[in-house]
Amino acid sequence: MAEVELAKTTSHHKSGDIFKAEINITYMGRQFYVVAEKEDLYSAVDHARDEAEREIVSNRKKYLTTFRRGAGKIKNFIKKLY
Repeated sequence: MAEVELAKTTSHHKSGDIFKAEINITYMGRQFYVVAEKEDLYSAVDHARDEAEREIVSNRKKYLTTFRRGAGKIKNFIKKLY
């Protein structure tokens, strides 16, 4: 499930219009939250999408590494039994 919120904000540190894109994703039982603020709406959306994708891929790699490490330990344990 994904929730996306777009807003036009003002920030006292930056001049002009600032666009904000927030993405909240629930994937594989985990929550991913990304915020991007840019001077262009499309840039903010693209940056937030790229960051969310990066986090999901990183989480997936960590999950697979942990799974494989555990599977290897079980395999070694079974080999010792025989």
